[in-house]
Amino acid sequence: MAHPKMTAQKRFRKEIRKKIVRFIFTDNPTNFLINKQKSIDACTKDWILQLDADEIVSSALKKEILDTLKDPRADGYWIPRLNFFLGKPLRKGGQYPDGVLRLYKKGSAKLALKTVHDQVTVDGNTTWLTKDLHHYAWTSFQHFLQKWTIYAIQEGDDAWDRGERPGLFRALEYIVWKPLWWVIWTFGRHRGYVDGWTGFVFSLFSGLRFIPAYVRLTEIEREKKSQ
Repeated sequence: MAHPKMTAQKRFRKEIRKKIVRFIFTDNPTNFLINKQKSIDACTKDWILQLDADEIVSSALKKEILDTLKDPRADGYWIPRLNFFLGKPLRKGGQYPDGVLRLYKKGSAKLALKTVHDQVTVDGNTTWLTKDLHHYAWTSFQHFLQKWTIYAIQEGDDAWDRGERPGLFRALEYIVWKPLWWVIWTFGRHRGYVDGWTGFVFSLFSGLRFIPAYVRLTEIEREKKSQ
């Protein structure tokens, strides 16, 4: 049975699709970040609320935004983001408030255009809202594993770019110490145990990502040697 929040998300997306009246076409269709910046630049209203397709504005956040914009005291607003995993919110384990800078005055924000998770940089003062933006990054555990694999491989690519190379010490670091440290840090120090089974699974797999990252390191080295 579909999780009720996910069902609500699908209904929300359907309603949004009905109301979209303007499409933004760019000459750079393969670069997600540049296209996002072009979309920001094309906005016509005084304030911009930037959302991803897997995010939903809660009723409480909607009210807070509307009230805030009646008399804004900043040029940009950070929003606490509540991540959902296996149908449950993650409030501990270092996953909350997961702040994102998404409400800002038109003309004041730019993306760094480096990674898909870049925050905008606001030219002016910023402050925080208090109500949550709901984030459904994973529709199922299978979907989570698909994204988990992509990010683990990217972690290996980034490690190579930092100058890290495979070897005995590096293998122990990525296969033993980093996963162990991550689980202890997120599940223990950051109290992921408060989120119960969901918190444990998330902490465990977040730590295990270092293993395929190391395998990716060895793969890159092999590819380089064969060239």
